Amino acid sequence: MTLRPSLLHIATTAARPLTTAAVAAAVHRGDLAGAEEAFSSTSRKTTATYNCLLAGYARAPGRLVDARHLFDRIPQPDVVSYNTLLSCHLANGDVNGARKLFSSMPFRDIASWNTMVSGLSKNGAVEEAKAVFQAMPVRNDVSWNAMVAALASSGDMASAEELFRSAPEKDDTVLWTTLVSGYMDAGNVQKAIEFFEAMPVRNLVSWNALISGYVKNSCPGDALRVFKTMVEDDIVQPNVSTLSSVLLGCSNLSALGFGRQIHQWCMKLPLGRSVTVGTSLVSMYCKCGSLDDACRLFNEMHTRDIVAWNAMISGYMGMDTKL
Repeated sequence: MTLRPSLLHIATTAARPLTTAAVAAAVHRGDLAGAEEAFSSTSRKTTATYNCLLAGYARAPGRLVDARHLFDRIPQPDVVSYNTLLSCHLANGDVNGARKLFSSMPFRDIASWNTMVSGLSKNGAVEEAKAVFQAMPVRNDVSWNAMVAALASSGDMASAEELFRSAPEKDDTVLWTTLVSGYMDAGNVQKAIEFFEAMPVRNLVSWNALISGYVKNSCPGDALRVFKTMVEDDIVQPNVSTLSSVLLGCSNLSALGFGRQIHQWCMKLPLGRSVTVGTSLVSMYCKCGSLDDACRLFNEMHTRDIVAWNAMISGYMGMDTKL
């Protein structure tokens, strides 16, 4: 067998056979083929070794058959093995398979129940997720977050808020943010603002939910106002998601001057090199009618993906200019 360069380096520098750590490292960096090679080259496989590769399959769409085959080879599967396979069934839309596996599990922990609640809701089975949630012998913050998020995603904000008020942890930022996002998605901006202002603690995700919610609800001016407050008061450090939302707000308002300020600001930060940020800036310049700025930035981008190319093409088409 020919080892990939990365695995050959690990094997030669370690001067011993590949181990579970090598499998885990490959899975962590998204190199599933490398993880499989490391797994094959690991002479002494433990349950943890199998679980590492199983986790890789769970993260990769369309690898349920491989995951099932690997699981059946585990000499002594533990609760992590079962939970990982369970998540793989749900991630691939195999709800019936997940039901059967969950029912047949010889042991379950709270992660098993949480996986079912979250996975069922993501597959549209919200009522079943609610039944699983109610049947849980014990719940933690993840359980409450998953169920409130499920109800909010389904548009049932009345039930989501009712469950939110029943949660034992009243200072959970994730729960509060879920309500802000849910009400924004439902078009109830005022209710979203009320929850945001009442939050005991806010983090970057909370601020992003408010900004993106304003943009979704055709309130780009409010989105820019909130962003300026974030930056000027140094409340939290904006990330790629923040900039994408606020640049869309600039586009919707044709706020070219403010867009340029954001461009200058983010170029001073590492995230200025992000392809997503670069593409958002290109799109903003095009939509604000500054094709020269868009072309200049596009040419300066070290990496361009198909979204960046599409933004530039759309800009030319919008300006009725030939390529």
